Amino acid sequence: MRDETTWPWSVSESAPGLQLYGALVHLRDFRAADISPEYVGWLNDPQIVAYSRQRFYVHSLESCAAYAASFHGTSNRFIAIDDVASGKMVGTMTVYASLQHDTADVGILLGAAEVRGKGYGRDAWNTLLAFLLSSCRIRKVTAGTLSVNEPMCAILEQSVMHREAVLAGQELHGGCPVDVYKYAAFLSKVI
Repeated sequence: MRDETTWPWSVSESAPGLQLYGALVHLRDFRAADISPEYVGWLNDPQIVAYSRQRFYVHSLESCAAYAASFHGTSNRFIAIDDVASGKMVGTMTVYASLQHDTADVGILLGAAEVRGKGYGRDAWNTLLAFLLSSCRIRKVTAGTLSVNEPMCAILEQSVMHREAVLAGQELHGGCPVDVYKYAAFLSKVI
């Protein structure tokens, strides 16, 4: 079992913070300065959040600031996805870590329309997954998505993750019951 002192990414005032690079993306800690009308707009856009739990909420600058602040002092991480070429933030990722179980659950949201369908999500996903499994040596990384979220299913199935479970008819999407697919990657199976 890990504790805060052994967690490899504990944030302190002197720590530089998360800095990960993929072919297309730069992953870094989300900052208060990242909360902009454009970012809030992503979260309030029904097409962008169609498969996200965020679709059930109305977001504001204040609610986004409160959410970002909720990560401070925890083992969880809120991550900005920047386009390497432009430096522009194009999405976010979350890592909810359970130090007691040496596991982490990961989520992703691409907001910028210009990067969707161009490999940015896959690059961000694989970059963070490699970091969690290789550098952090997390025992198990998990993720879930609605079965109708074909782009996310493709990202998960083309990574080192495998479908671990199907929760039949678990959630309503457009008024219809849909399955939730649960994916996992184990450190012991990727090293």
